[in-house]
Amino acid sequence: MIQVLDRAFAILEYLSAEKGEGVTLSKIEQACSIRKTTLSNILKSLEELGYVSHPAKRKGYSLGYKAFSLAGPKYIFDKLTEVSRDEMKLLSDVFSETVVLASLREARRVVLSVLECKEGITAHISHSEDVYMSATGRVMLAYSSPHAAEAIIGQAGLPSEEAWAGISTQEALRSALAQICAERVAITTDHKEIVGIAVPVLVAGQVVGAIGVCIPRF
Repeated sequence: MIQVLDRAFAILEYLSAEKGEGVTLSKIEQACSIRKTTLSNILKSLEELGYVSHPAKRKGYSLGYKAFSLAGPKYIFDKLTEVSRDEMKLLSDVFSETVVLASLREARRVVLSVLECKEGITAHISHSEDVYMSATGRVMLAYSSPHAAEAIIGQAGLPSEEAWAGISTQEALRSALAQICAERVAITTDHKEIVGIAVPVLVAGQVVGAIGVCIPRF
């Protein structure tokens, strides 16, 4: 048995048992019986690979998004839909408008769940579209890691004028995405019929989806 692999899996199994709660380095050291220097190096490598998250020292360590992704996209999407159900219902009741839960699949925004308003006129929802076209797509891109964002932009290219008016250069796109992160919300007002408002869904500090409300412009 390769010792470093054995230790890495022992750490991941321990963090998994903590159910998302941040765990201090000292607690992991005690539970896994790994010297602190060695433990720190393993945790650093796991964090760089995305299997461990350490967003702030006071929050401790927890499983990263890559650890959940091992179960496959269907598991992630089903779990995301399950835990978002109550929040979507609350938004639908408050706004009396259509609420969507979306995720990213390659360079496209894909709708996982739609809670349609039963009264009045609601906005039409496209279930798969250019990542730039919707508030949910934009907020997920804004909150993606730099590496993931560059990969998505490289595949999708710059937004067309129809998809995101006024964003025609890399500098303009980066500035717009930074503003979304600063405001912690994406609002689309550049489409003829719909205004979209969306916030990210984060797991261990990493974006896994977005919840948005779609409102007819009038």
